[in-house]
Amino acid sequence: MYRSCFAFSAAADAVPRLSIGKRAMMAVTGTTRRTTSSAPSSPIIEGKHQAQPHSSLVNLLIMGPPGSGKGTYGTLLANRLNADLITAGDILRDHVSRGTETGVAIKECQRLGRLADDNLVADAVRSYLIERYGVVCNFNSGHDRLDAEGKHPSRKVRFILDGYPRTENQADIMEGDGWPSHLRADVAVSIDVPDKICVDKVLGRRICRQCGGNFNITDVHDDGFIMPPTLPNPPCECDKSVNWVKREDDSKDIISSRLADFHLQTAPIIRHYERIGEMLHFRPYRGIQDMDELEKIVMKYFDWVDDV
Repeated sequence: MYRSCFAFSAAADAVPRLSIGKRAMMAVTGTTRRTTSSAPSSPIIEGKHQAQPHSSLVNLLIMGPPGSGKGTYGTLLANRLNADLITAGDILRDHVSRGTETGVAIKECQRLGRLADDNLVADAVRSYLIERYGVVCNFNSGHDRLDAEGKHPSRKVRFILDGYPRTENQADIMEGDGWPSHLRADVAVSIDVPDKICVDKVLGRRICRQCGGNFNITDVHDDGFIMPPTLPNPPCECDKSVNWVKREDDSKDIISSRLADFHLQTAPIIRHYERIGEMLHFRPYRGIQDMDELEKIVMKYFDWVDDV
C-alpha cells in the first residue's frame, strides 16, 4: 500500500498546494515550494514514494459531493488511465432490476426510507469485483492480462470505484481479510468543491426533452473557481424555452439536504483514508480544464513520473 497523503488545488491563478501525510513525513524532507508566477503550474511534490511495480495494477476510489462533477471526473480519468469505471449505484440498481435476494433487500430499505445495510452493500460490490476480476490476482487471463515481458500492455490502473465505500464501516470491510487484496483501494481521490458552487451547478443543470442533451447553464466565478456554462457542441437547435427542463429533484432544498447527508457520511471516510495516508484532495478551480492536473497528481502519487 502507498503511504502518502496530499492535497492539490489546480487554480488558474494560484500555486498548487501540497500537504504530505504524517506517515510519509518520516521519509520526506523539505517543504512545498512556492512561486510568484501567475501562470498555472504543476503540483510540486517533495520526496519520493515507493514506486509501483509495472507488473501490478492499482485501484482508485473517487468521491465528491453532489454537484461537484464527480461522475464526469471519474469518467474522464478512467478514459485517460485506460481503467474500468465501476459505479456502486449501478451494481445495486442491477440487483434491484433483476430481483435478486440482494435487490429485494435493497428495495425494502428504499421503501422504508432506510440506508441499505453496510454488509449488504459490501457483499454486492465485492461479489461484482470478484466476478469481474477473480478471487485471486491472475495476470494471465481476463482484465489483468500481461504481455510477454510480464508488463500490462495498456494500463496501470485496474478500476476506479465510484460510490463505495459510503461509511467508515464499509471502508473497514474493504480492508478486511474477507476482501481480496488485489481488489482493495490503493488511494482515494476527493473532488473538493465548495457547497455553494455545488448548489449553483445543480440548479443550472438542464435536459433537452427533444434531443436528450444534458447541459449546464451556470457560469461560476466565485472563490477562485472559474467554470463557464457547459453547452452542447454542436449547439442544440431545439427551443430551449420549451424543451430545456430541470430534473424534479434539482431544487435548492433537496440539494442542500443531500450535501448535508454527504458531509455527515463522508467526513469519517475522508479522515479514515487521511489517517492511513491514502487520500488525495483535488480542487478543480477550472472544472474539466484541470483534468491534466488531476491525471498528473495520480501519476506522481504512484511515482509514474516518467509517464507524466
